[in-house]
Amino acid sequence: MGLSVESAKVIVSQMMMGMPVEKLDEMSLSALGELGNMISGSIAMNLEKLGYKINITPPSIMHGNNIIFIKDGISLRFPMNIDNKFSEEFFVVLKSSI
Repeated sequence: MGLSVESAKVIVSQMMMGMPVEKLDEMSLSALGELGNMISGSIAMNLEKLGYKINITPPSIMHGNNIIFIKDGISLRFPMNIDNKFSEEFFVVLKSSI
């Protein structure tokens, strides 16, 4: 996911039943990883319904500024709108096992 710190805190707060989130600690990052699992799982189930064989790997959580990563596969970008305040992105990389 490509999230700003502020939108990540809003998401984690909502996942924790409205509990205020002041900083992105280990628990917050774990919650964001779980959100990545849920989104990826939903995408994988829908791709399998279309006949694709899917093997899910754990999500990668990176935070900081100016992060560059090299992907090995096709990248899908899903735009997200959070509380009509934040426009963010979720990325999935598809890699062929052939």
